Amino acid sequence: MAGTIGFVAMGVMNAAMLSVMAAQGTAVLPPAWNWAYRHLQLAGFASLFIFGVSLRTLPVFLGKPEISPRLDRVVFPLIIGGFLLRAAFDVLVSTGRLAPAALLMPAAMELAGLLGFIWNLGLFKRTVNPVEGMDAAARTYEKFVYAAYGWLVVSVVGIAVLTTYHAVAGTPAPHALMGSYRHALTVGFITFMILGYSMRVVPVFLGRPVYSPRLLNATFALMMVGNTLRVVFQALTVPFGAWPFTVAGISGWFELVGLALFGYNLLRTIYSTEQTGTCYTPVEAEEEGAPEISPSLTVARLVDAYPQTVDVLVAMGFAPIANPMLRATIGRRITLAQAAQIQHVPLDEMLEKLRKVV
Repeated sequence: MAGTIGFVAMGVMNAAMLSVMAAQGTAVLPPAWNWAYRHLQLAGFASLFIFGVSLRTLPVFLGKPEISPRLDRVVFPLIIGGFLLRAAFDVLVSTGRLAPAALLMPAAMELAGLLGFIWNLGLFKRTVNPVEGMDAAARTYEKFVYAAYGWLVVSVVGIAVLTTYHAVAGTPAPHALMGSYRHALTVGFITFMILGYSMRVVPVFLGRPVYSPRLLNATFALMMVGNTLRVVFQALTVPFGAWPFTVAGISGWFELVGLALFGYNLLRTIYSTEQTGTCYTPVEAEEEGAPEISPSLTVARLVDAYPQTVDVLVAMGFAPIANPMLRATIGRRITLAQAAQIQHVPLDEMLEKLRKVV
């Protein structure tokens, strides 16, 4: 929902920009709108969709505590409101209709909302529900997720500092600092999340392991080195002049090689017909006869043994269970306890209803 709001806001702003350009008789994007539109694209659209997926899946994937719905209802209005106000205020400040100090309000909303969201997600809290049936190779993707949210913290703090600079100095922060912040967000957060989730979801849907966990580790190392060099050394051009740009430029080669290795690894995973490497092991061993309905029972095993439970699960909000393909892929990895956590359904209530129909 939040990502959709960001997408609609982008559309409205795009229409407004085109109207201004038509009125001015130019095909050049108005400079006053440039930063605001980019912020909506990256933070208000792309990042918000990632937040939504993360909120739904990461606590289950990583075995973290359940999120707090109450805190969730606080942080998302702050995030969305901050993004929308930031876009509007950026245009007004750039055109001289508003003082730069006004940017501190949406910046404070974004900072509080984003840090609250990260805390609520529970990534840096202890694991309370360890995910069974996944060995170290199958968990290689996790480092991408943790690194991504680490970079998000860097970018959140970075944009707060840049906004404060603008408010105090009365002029925007140097372009090099803005570029450093954007790289932390686009590559450090958005790209790392795409890489990590690709290697979590694709193998599950295909029913085969990642082709090479070693290549995935190499991708992670190269991307971390490249992104760190770019973010740090581009920022260093402000106090030290042009020479840090040489290092920042070299960083691109680290990222390029890392992405090339990732692409190769992903393609080999998709098109390989051999069960090479390390595979996900079943959450529970196959057993003879009807299984006991328990929190550790997988959804696929439940439905295979008791087809009548599909209607019960669908009625409780688990609509994807009706899809045979999803049952045969994700259903093999998700236990009833995890399914209840995903849908925020009381586990005891779900187990009781299932037991009544078998």
